[in-house]
Amino acid sequence: MAKVLKGKWDFSQVLDSPANFIALRAWFSGRCDKAIIEDWLFQAGNYKQKQVYEELVHKTRMTYRDELSLSNPFKWQHYTNNSIVFNFKSEAYAQCWSTLRDINTLACASRLKGLIILFDEFEDILSNITNIAHQKAAFQNIFHFFAGNQFNGMSFFAVTPEFVDKCKKVIDHG
Repeated sequence: MAKVLKGKWDFSQVLDSPANFIALRAWFSGRCDKAIIEDWLFQAGNYKQKQVYEELVHKTRMTYRDELSLSNPFKWQHYTNNSIVFNFKSEAYAQCWSTLRDINTLACASRLKGLIILFDEFEDILSNITNIAHQKAAFQNIFHFFAGNQFNGMSFFAVTPEFVDKCKKVIDHG
């Protein structure tokens, strides 16, 4: 998974999200609170970037001989600014998509068939969004799932026939 040569965990050639790699690296170091890592992965919005950096990078520095290298993999070059390394909203939520790909990669590496995402009652999610621009963005994300260009795992959407008809009417008129 990581480029591990003689104890080196300075970057990953496989994982797309530097934040996920840093979390995995910290987990294996044994020098940080694993409960914080788990909670941060589930509820990233509850943590300040400085707190995450302290827990995942600063506390683990003594474990690894080589410093973390965010500029080494070309795909991570734009994350060299520490203020966006742990920000999942930057770059149009790029690390959210990267995280989904990473989870799928890790699942396959664990000899599972990959990640399956089920969106149940998806129409409720969209109908609760009152801002039209946000609704359009949500639909664009759906299209990303269908096209498979952001996440190539399996995803399923549970919607009612009425919702499908409503979407067709909106598309036809607008």
